[in-house]
Amino acid sequence: LPPSSDVFEAFYPGASPVQIKSEQNIMRFHRQSEDCLYLNIRKSVSADRHQKPRKVIVYVFGGDGSYGSSVNPIINGFNLIKKNPDLIFVNFNYRFGMLGFADFSGIPGGENYPDANHLGLLDIISALRWVKCNIAAFGGDPDSITLAADTAGSSYVLALSLIEQSKNLFSKVILFSTAIYAGFTDKASLIDVTGKEIEELGVNTMEELVNLPQEKIAGTYEKYAFFNAPVLDGKFVPENIFEAFRQKKYGNIEFVFGFAESELSAWSALVSSEVACLFSTNAYNQIYRNAVSDAERNIMKSFVESRMKEGKTEQMAKTLFAELLLYRYHTLCLCNILSDNGSKVRCFLWKAKSPGDVFNANIVSALTTIMGNSEVAEAFGFVIDESLSALLQSLLKKFICNEAVETFRNEIKGMPAVEWPGYKGSSPEVLVVSDSGFSITRDMGIQELNGFSI
Repeated sequence: LPPSSDVFEAFYPGASPVQIKSEQNIMRFHRQSEDCLYLNIRKSVSADRHQKPRKVIVYVFGGDGSYGSSVNPIINGFNLIKKNPDLIFVNFNYRFGMLGFADFSGIPGGENYPDANHLGLLDIISALRWVKCNIAAFGGDPDSITLAADTAGSSYVLALSLIEQSKNLFSKVILFSTAIYAGFTDKASLIDVTGKEIEELGVNTMEELVNLPQEKIAGTYEKYAFFNAPVLDGKFVPENIFEAFRQKKYGNIEFVFGFAESELSAWSALVSSEVACLFSTNAYNQIYRNAVSDAERNIMKSFVESRMKEGKTEQMAKTLFAELLLYRYHTLCLCNILSDNGSKVRCFLWKAKSPGDVFNANIVSALTTIMGNSEVAEAFGFVIDESLSALLQSLLKKFICNEAVETFRNEIKGMPAVEWPGYKGSSPEVLVVSDSGFSITRDMGIQELNGFSI
């Protein structure tokens, strides 16, 4: 749209990003286009127009780099804002796959597209800048913006915490199911996958590529989109995420990390078991190749052997190792770094299993409950605990609002008092959310991996 001071009535969401069309991917029913850079703002119309500026939550959707959208009903924010009218919820789209992360340096004309390997991250930064500049017009506080994200989106947000171009665009972060390194790649690997995509498309130059119909480019997503990811190039994105955090390049950002009892099972249900298998196999093999010592390889072998003795298949044992290392061990190592830096960080572990929950206590049931999306839960065949949803919203809202992160007995009717302690490396306390209530644990089940490098 051209610049205008007129009011534009925006009733419907824009197109979703181009993505895989797996039967389990509910986003396949929504219109897809590279022209997908639209932003949605949810706010209560019942709130007093003269109330003080509202805190802002900006949600970056996840996936595995091959699917996802701001219209995903699990994370649409409608019910969250109904129950918390003093907040504003924003989400948006960004490009991924070949259209978001590619390296065309080996193709004639590719030198004219130097930013192609980070377009998805640049899309996110552009959206955050827009929110920072314009959210006050919607009643939001531009100085109180919290980023929330899940899975691959969480990895991107961690990168944004360190990137100079996104400094001062947000002050707090809430991340769910973060696999830090799973969201990135190296330059050689991205050149390789881009070359395979170009070969499959049957083009020889960038001019031929840009003139292809979108539908043909979308055809590469099923096979390759998972491997298109932002590059840890040491220029735009730090080459070593952990070292950059040790150097406190993230400033004064405060963090919440959410873990799920079962991380990868969501992929089988929402995308396909083939994608979940591909991820875990590729991840395990890559970890093995990159292991810095025989001691690390022996840790991996011992883990797999012990699980196979328990009756697991070799594939399942390797999946469990990749899940534990990428989603839990690495993230807890990062929490230790943040704690050592004196930064504020909190962690919770989701173990609650709702009646009929086919997702086995993973990110889907956690997000559906936190967002209060009972209709979505019913569509998936399970029921959320409304009181638990209200309590978790209260705790996270208090984190956002700089209040003591605790609730009192019956503050949420029928719910106990909950105090959510900060995470300290010397006393790594994690809030556990389970069917039986709330508890604190210092044991996240990573002892077998202790000593693994990051």
